[in-house]
Amino acid sequence: MNNLKRLWIGLVLVLMLSLGMSASAQDVDGTLAANEPVSVEIAQAGQSFRFAYTLNEARVVSLQALGIDVAPVLAILRDGQTVAADLNAGALPILNLDVFLDAGSYVVQVSAGGAGTGTVVLLVQRETPAAVTPLATGGTVGAEVSQAVPVVIYSFAAATEPLFLYVESGLPDRGPSVRLTDDATGEMSGSLSAALAGGRFRIPAGASTYQLELSHGGGDTAVPFTVCLTTVSASGCESFTGLVAPVVTEEPVAICTVTPEAGSVNVRQSASVNAIILGTLPAGVAAPVIGISPDGAFWFIEVGGVQGWVATSVVFSNGNCNVSFVSPPPVTPQPSAPTPTPLPFPTAASQPTAPSPVTTPEPTGPCLITVTAPMYTYTTPNANQETIYDQAQAGYQFIPSGRLADNTWWRLGDGSAWIQTSSFGVTATVTGDCSGLPIVEV
Repeated sequence: MNNLKRLWIGLVLVLMLSLGMSASAQDVDGTLAANEPVSVEIAQAGQSFRFAYTLNEARVVSLQALGIDVAPVLAILRDGQTVAADLNAGALPILNLDVFLDAGSYVVQVSAGGAGTGTVVLLVQRETPAAVTPLATGGTVGAEVSQAVPVVIYSFAAATEPLFLYVESGLPDRGPSVRLTDDATGEMSGSLSAALAGGRFRIPAGASTYQLELSHGGGDTAVPFTVCLTTVSASGCESFTGLVAPVVTEEPVAICTVTPEAGSVNVRQSASVNAIILGTLPAGVAAPVIGISPDGAFWFIEVGGVQGWVATSVVFSNGNCNVSFVSPPPVTPQPSAPTPTPLPFPTAASQPTAPSPVTTPEPTGPCLITVTAPMYTYTTPNANQETIYDQAQAGYQFIPSGRLADNTWWRLGDGSAWIQTSSFGVTATVTGDCSGLPIVEV
């Protein structure tokens, strides 16, 4: 099969070269048109080629990139902003990208994943007229996306109260690729990967209008789906299989607790594996959480009246764990022959109570990130080549202005750059009082 595919791609290349349609590094600003393939030779890591592409009216566009000895990566840009992309996480030799585009001028960029080099054939397979179906509040619709119908589009308007938009696949293990955009700004408001079988968006009250695009993720199998739009206060999607009703806010929210994944775990004096061991959290016991370290690697807990730190990688968390940051104290090194003693702890049948106030000294000074080794910052909380903002050198300092709810990224300064919290303790350090860092959305 691989030999046949390689032979077919080779025949396409021969045909294109005979027609004078190949593109080289000297004509990277060439144009792209439907059913007119171009080929590029990626000779070094990080190299990309850009082609001007124009639509006179809104269309569903189907792009295909065929790689020879390389995994292609595609992106579509308008006015310098990425409107659609496929980074080819599976390193496939054939990449398909189906997307709805308004009339206008675009740039189609092709590159290679990783450090690969080779030939890529780029082709606009189809430009299909787009039918946009209105989606009414309180209504449920069903359809499918496939190779024949790669994109289905709906439009709807916000209401005077918040709305829930549900999307559910008819397949148990995957669904359509979903993109929600704001009509006024053209910006993407939310998305779902084809690896997910469903999801929910919360639409704020107002006068905005939105467009919902559901795309086929590739393969031979059609993907059926159901879409439902309802007000938050209503129960219009009760019969929607597999969806969970909105949370009743009157119910009390469970406090955050952690339980060892397997066996007992060490409770340490500070947020470091080099810190002295105060005792252990036994298997099956849930300990209430006081806070989390700025890098997200350690929970600050209380068990048996003793406060200490456990690694997030060795415990399960339960309840409402959107807790505050706590700056750990200086590390007291572990003696050469530690002899941890079990801490007094509540029985497994007892209900954990809220922890007592933090007894560690309050951190002072502004929350500050100091770079200790060269590292990248990004324009959005998404680590890839397209979103690199700058390379910070050792000695740089940043003042963070917010963080994502899952604490994987911190926003810097005026919001033009982001930093990954996985770099804390590796290429950057955090000092000062970061407990008041607000949660922000992208």
